[in-house]
Amino acid sequence: FNIIDYDVLIPYGDEYSNEMMFHFLKEKGIRYDARPIAHIIFDVAPFIFTKKKYKNIFVGNYYATKSYPLAVSLAGYNARIHYLDDGTQALELFSDNPKPRYNKLSIKVVILFYRILAFLKNVRKSVFFTMYDVKSEKYRIEKNSFETLRSNNNSEKKGAFIIGTNSSILEFIDASYIDYIKELVVSIKVLFPGETIYYCPHRRDTNNKYIESILKEIGIEIFNTKVSVEYDFLTKHINPKYVVGFLSNSLYTLKKMFPDTRVETVSYNLVDNGQNEENKLIEHGLNNNDIQSIYPFK
Repeated sequence: FNIIDYDVLIPYGDEYSNEMMFHFLKEKGIRYDARPIAHIIFDVAPFIFTKKKYKNIFVGNYYATKSYPLAVSLAGYNARIHYLDDGTQALELFSDNPKPRYNKLSIKVVILFYRILAFLKNVRKSVFFTMYDVKSEKYRIEKNSFETLRSNNNSEKKGAFIIGTNSSILEFIDASYIDYIKELVVSIKVLFPGETIYYCPHRRDTNNKYIESILKEIGIEIFNTKVSVEYDFLTKHINPKYVVGFLSNSLYTLKKMFPDTRVETVSYNLVDNGQNEENKLIEHGLNNNDIQSIYPFK
């Protein structure tokens, strides 16, 4: 996009996400403005009256309720809004049954006001920058090729990494989450004998202390990330031999960054059928990009 002059606005949100973002920006020397944005009306509306406006606005979370109102408020006349793929949003948004962006009637009324404001300022949605192979009549799809992040690490591939998920919000049907991890450990030891096995905890998992205590007892190393698995692998010059996770978006990015690494995803079923449908969509997207599914208990 050839961005030279820019401002970074970070709406206050989840403490874990803020911690990761702040660490990354400070390390890279990128200036930013962090604001508490809790209410879609009272906290967003003041931005309508700010003097400085922008021709191009890049939004990092399509499904965040306040993203569109903030973008329209900061947009100048004839501005363009570009969306940056966050996780598996592109798969959900451009599927046959897209996930609704706004559910509550009160939110829809507020959004209507900002759509009218966008019309008056001729603000349009333009690009959706994504790593997935999707098609859209509404957006111009720009493919993220990972050229700047693709690893040039020619060192020997080492280590088997299990990318953890947030087990505290998932209810598995077949077995407990820790049973899944243990079964993966057994499989990895057979596939890669003598290789060090690492578990990468999900930052939001409230069960981490319990999980880590059990894994340490069976000789599994804990790999805590400062920013993200992808970023930490690059900065620590890690060239993984094997990566497995639970339908995580990081599996896709790691496969793009380390194309010669064996990357797989665990296929699993949850009590929540709605979540199972979303998982099928994600799993299909991963399978179409050289990431095969494995079934630990079959």
